[in-house]
Amino acid sequence: MILKQILYIFHILCLCAGSVSITLSFVYYFRRRIFWIKYFLTFLIAFTFILVVFMVRLFFDITPIHYDKIIKGIMTGLFLLALNFLVYFIPYFSTWITNLAWRNPYKTIFTVMTVVFGLLSVLYVVIFPYNIYIYAVLIISFVGMLYFCITVIIKHRKRITDPEVRKIIVAFVILSAAFGPIIIFDSMLPFIEPIPNSIIPGGAFSFPLYFFWINILILVYLIGYFVGIPEPEYGQINDEKIQAYHITDREKEIIILLKQGLTYKEIGEKLFISAHTVNNHVAKIYSKMGVKSKFELLRALA
Repeated sequence: MILKQILYIFHILCLCAGSVSITLSFVYYFRRRIFWIKYFLTFLIAFTFILVVFMVRLFFDITPIHYDKIIKGIMTGLFLLALNFLVYFIPYFSTWITNLAWRNPYKTIFTVMTVVFGLLSVLYVVIFPYNIYIYAVLIISFVGMLYFCITVIIKHRKRITDPEVRKIIVAFVILSAAFGPIIIFDSMLPFIEPIPNSIIPGGAFSFPLYFFWINILILVYLIGYFVGIPEPEYGQINDEKIQAYHITDREKEIIILLKQGLTYKEIGEKLFISAHTVNNHVAKIYSKMGVKSKFELLRALA
């Protein structure tokens, strides 16, 4: 009982960290309009949903409230539903972030995998409740999908034009690779004799811990960004430095608008291009000048 209470408190702390990172990510997205943040938010919200499911199960275990098989089945079904969504979403995101087209064979493979995962989930919850072999296939399939996406991102990481994004994505895949075996072991632990099946829900340790470190990673990135706001006033942009760094006329226009404090969306509207295109231009500017932020960029050109 004490272990479950400690675990329940840890889930609460993880959800607090998740709430902060989700909130800051929303602010960051509306400020800079970087598309990949939308997809990362989707991932965070799906994982938050998984944590809430675990918390509900633990809540029933540490309170005298009756927890019958129907509620347990609903909670398990919701958990598998979230995993089912991630089985399709994570490969899509991994190809998008590395500028690979979401087409066959990826699209077909992961569509079929999602359908099969869903059917196995129904079998596990409805027809063969808590069958160890079906659950093992589900968890190993999920982790296998993670490792496939890790391979794709590592292989094509140089296609990620923004150095800041590339750094955080590589850190994210390293973290995911480290947690793969932990998730499998922790998820299967309740089925191992002589540990009773009802002690702790499978995955209740590894999923929140993985979620916690993902949020630490994103918070370090976001806090580093927000610490630089508000930024100091800058002098005139030095045209000699513009030429020295081989900045194009279009890139110079974007730099001037960045200096005025405009967001990517506002810059795009002024120049009649998309926010995504603005983001690509800024990434190229950062790469040419060897800088990592707007602050460093404008300081280097002053």
